[in-house]
Amino acid sequence: MPVRNKVVTVICLCYNHAPFLEEAVRSVLKQEGVRTQIILVDDFSIDDSRTKIALLQQEYPDLLVMMNERNEGNCRSFNKALRWATGDYIIDFATDDVMPPERLKKQVAFFEKQNPNVGVVYTNVALINRAGNYIKTLYPQDVVLPEGDVFEALLTTSFIMPSSMMIRKAVLDELDGYDTTLTYEDFDFWVRSARTWYYAYQPEVLMKQRVLSGSYSTRFTQRKNDLVPSTVKVCEKALKLIRTESEKKALIHRLKRVMRQCLFTENTDALQQTFMLLAKLDYKHPYVEMIKLIAPMNLPLHRLYRAYLWLKSLLSLS
Repeated sequence: MPVRNKVVTVICLCYNHAPFLEEAVRSVLKQEGVRTQIILVDDFSIDDSRTKIALLQQEYPDLLVMMNERNEGNCRSFNKALRWATGDYIIDFATDDVMPPERLKKQVAFFEKQNPNVGVVYTNVALINRAGNYIKTLYPQDVVLPEGDVFEALLTTSFIMPSSMMIRKAVLDELDGYDTTLTYEDFDFWVRSARTWYYAYQPEVLMKQRVLSGSYSTRFTQRKNDLVPSTVKVCEKALKLIRTESEKKALIHRLKRVMRQCLFTENTDALQQTFMLLAKLDYKHPYVEMIKLIAPMNLPLHRLYRAYLWLKSLLSLS
């Protein structure tokens, strides 16, 4: 089927994105060469986002808009929009990011060349700052990234920028959307989808991701944050999905890293869960026993962790 006959549903999620909203949404509206359905969800913003959305809706009457009556989070907001989606492919788009004008056309064309068992295509990404200025490209031009069955690779490390993904709608239908019991969606989506679907990497910069303070990546380092416990829950799901000894080792590798995150962010309940998961995997190591001894001491580990991150950032700038 020609690219022009395919429909892409872009689910635009907004929460307090007023300074970037118009540029973000217009970058989707300006996509050419492919049919689009644009669904804009405001998750009860408390800045000027809703006023700007109303103006955009006046200018573009076909823009589907959902206004949450309370803050529901990304997972619930996305799933509400997904029920309206009619596209062959779905994009989860944050309204502080920007799409290059050729993204959808190029990504659909690439997707159409893949086998039917490919459920997700991801691309390279340009990172931009608050003002929209280029910082760097995420991957080197000649990098070789995992494709095909990426389940084990995604257990080991998170190498995909979620904003770059185009997802076959059948994948999300099969998974019943995102898991709304979690605080964030990408790791869980990768684990569940990669078990039954293949991934393909498109080596082009087809997304501009804005780097802001207060983003999920920075929230992961906050004391007693709600993201790390969600990661542990996904690892628990992954334990039920692993099939090989190699996948088991990959999950152990992930859990050891999560264990350190739990310790340094003082997520004590989540830390106990990681101990239990490692025990179920029959993993025993003096390092784990050492952390079990340290955990009850109530040391100011988070302050030390933040100091380490600060020093690390200084050294990277020098």
